[in-house]
Amino acid sequence: SATYDVAKQNDLELSRASMPTLPPHAVPVDVRMDVASFPDTTAEISAARRAPGVHEEFRSGKTLVWCQSFLLSDLLRRAAPDAAGAKMSVVAVEPLPGSPDVHHMHLHVCDADSRAFQTHAALFEEGTSRPKTCLPPSWTPGSGCHGTAWTFLPGQEPVRFPEGVGFTVGGEDGDGDDLAVRRVVLEVHYDGADEMRGRADRSGLRLWATSDWKTDARERVGLLSVADPFARLPQNLPAGERDVRYVTHCPPGCTSTFAKPMRVFASMTHAHLRARHVLTSVGTPDPRTGLVSVADDGGDVSGGANNASSAWRVVVAASDDAGAFSHDRQKFEPANFSIQPGDALRTECRYDTSAASSSIPFGPATSQEMCMQVFLYYPKQREFLCG
Repeated sequence: SATYDVAKQNDLELSRASMPTLPPHAVPVDVRMDVASFPDTTAEISAARRAPGVHEEFRSGKTLVWCQSFLLSDLLRRAAPDAAGAKMSVVAVEPLPGSPDVHHMHLHVCDADSRAFQTHAALFEEGTSRPKTCLPPSWTPGSGCHGTAWTFLPGQEPVRFPEGVGFTVGGEDGDGDDLAVRRVVLEVHYDGADEMRGRADRSGLRLWATSDWKTDARERVGLLSVADPFARLPQNLPAGERDVRYVTHCPPGCTSTFAKPMRVFASMTHAHLRARHVLTSVGTPDPRTGLVSVADDGGDVSGGANNASSAWRVVVAASDDAGAFSHDRQKFEPANFSIQPGDALRTECRYDTSAASSSIPFGPATSQEMCMQVFLYYPKQREFLCG
């Protein structure tokens, strides 16, 4: 994904070589933007970009969030003509960012009557060269989209799911598979959009799919975002401090709705330029008190005799010392833990704002800050956010 070279990305032998365990009969299903010539994002500023509260990076056209919708049965028909109309199983996902200016990509899953799916069938506002404004569909009430099948961050490598784990794509509405992904909206966040004028862009994702979905997707993979999924923490980070800490929670009331335990096999941490450490812990509340135990100093209980069943257990620890928050090194890392129904999750993000002259808000712009954790797990649950 780091080559940004479409010719290399289209070389399927290179793709297969990056995933040695990929089934030989898997076929590539590309979900990619189709931008022949990038528009001038500094011209024809829309009313949405002039709205109160819009960050200057978006208002000026430096940053653009753009969306395009896809009916997966159409893409499957092109990728596997012999299996036209059939349902398939995605067993691996390969990111295909078109340039280093791609800050992130989300693949939103949408319903048959989704307003967002219909809106983003076209890239431009009718009769203009102005890109349609895109608010992340899964976070927008009334959009008809309900979660993400995938999230990309720069530096992400191809991900091959565990044996027998995948998600189904295609098929027909009403076929009894209410977890199948049939309609998607690809959201791409471009930094430096004001300098991309005239360039073609084919950013997106390659879904590697097999026809034996009953075997290859007998366990459905899910994606859960915790901490601050919307980047809307109300407090600003104070300037001039070396160790600023924010703690977010996913409460037991959320996980108690899980039908089954979540088996997490990969995690990805996301924060911006001032982040130094992110710690995510899982705790099982004491049935008598409803509380999760903490160490005497208020930190996590991570081992030893004090590590009772109701204590916080660190499951992800990301540090800037290892470059975890570098723009081009944010990827899924192997994980191996479970989240039981009724468990609590806690994510602590630590920041160094000593070089800042003014407070820093949380938000989507790169100059702002974030505190996010994304898990890949199985079996898939209805919930996709908790924080």
